[in-house]
Amino acid sequence: MTAKVISVCNLKGGVGKTTLVMALAEYLAGDTMYGQRVLAIDLDPQSNLTTALMSEEVWEWQYNNRGLTLPFLFKNYEYFLANGN
Repeated sequence: MTAKVISVCNLKGGVGKTTLVMALAEYLAGDTMYGQRVLAIDLDPQSNLTTALMSEEVWEWQYNNRGLTLPFLFKNYEYFLANGN
């Protein structure tokens, strides 16, 4: 089965983009008939989706101990592919 891409974008703030993505990801990956693996990419500088899906402690540990940021992963995609996490 090939991957499906769903993009949510709008230049206006406060229209519910983050809420929609979070609910859609939870629905597709959750205990529904779908049960799919979902990758939600948060490109918003405020990182609201990231903080909603990941506890602040886990996010801080990933950032402080591993330096895993989106720019790092784009520049060093081999690291992500090799480690898978």
